[in-house]
Amino acid sequence: KLHVLFDGIEGKQSYEFDREQYFSLLADIYIAGKDIELTEEIIEDFKITCFEEYPKYRDIFLNYEGVEEEELLTREILRENESDLNRMWVRFNQLCKECKDIVTDFYITNGDGPGNIMLSKVKMYLVDWDDLKKAPLERDAWFHFHKKDDLGKFISVMKTKGIDFVPNNKLIDYYLYKRFFDDITDNLEVILNTDNIEKKRKANQDTIEDCFKWTFKLMLDDENERKT
Repeated sequence: KLHVLFDGIEGKQSYEFDREQYFSLLADIYIAGKDIELTEEIIEDFKITCFEEYPKYRDIFLNYEGVEEEELLTREILRENESDLNRMWVRFNQLCKECKDIVTDFYITNGDGPGNIMLSKVKMYLVDWDDLKKAPLERDAWFHFHKKDDLGKFISVMKTKGIDFVPNNKLIDYYLYKRFFDDITDNLEVILNTDNIEKKRKANQDTIEDCFKWTFKLMLDDENERKT
């Protein structure tokens, strides 16, 4: 096991930061880490990490017959969106298979950059590298794909740094769908396995706000775009 000790960062976590500065920081990391050899388990393999858990938890809640308030709310959310969720789960499985055949460059990626920014008075830091993975740039870029200005800046900064990045829509979709299904699976597991009512409420709130009002909505938008 590797233990790493870092200096303390005198800064605050923030979602409000200069996007071009952030993209430039990412590019510097990509370039610096391009030739670093990593162990196989942290190289992207496009596997579904919730392959068994999501269907199991989903079915438990869809068939729930109890009286607990939070479990009933979870059941209502899933039943209300059942047909969309089933269709998206099939799509996610297909994306995993198709992405394995895509030939592209891999870089060291953070995977949750916009949520891992700390700002001091003079510097920006990208922290929380516990989910580091050598993967396509889309793993970091998907967050910005539905904000055209941000995506344009991402591509422009990469080009300025010597990285020729042309987004692949299937890879973007894979990481979007992965975020949704990983998040909702984690929340379902909390609701199912804890007796702490506050944790259950927090998990349901996260399901509503982070899953259905964010990534689920983006997946619906993606479907509509593919139909046009």
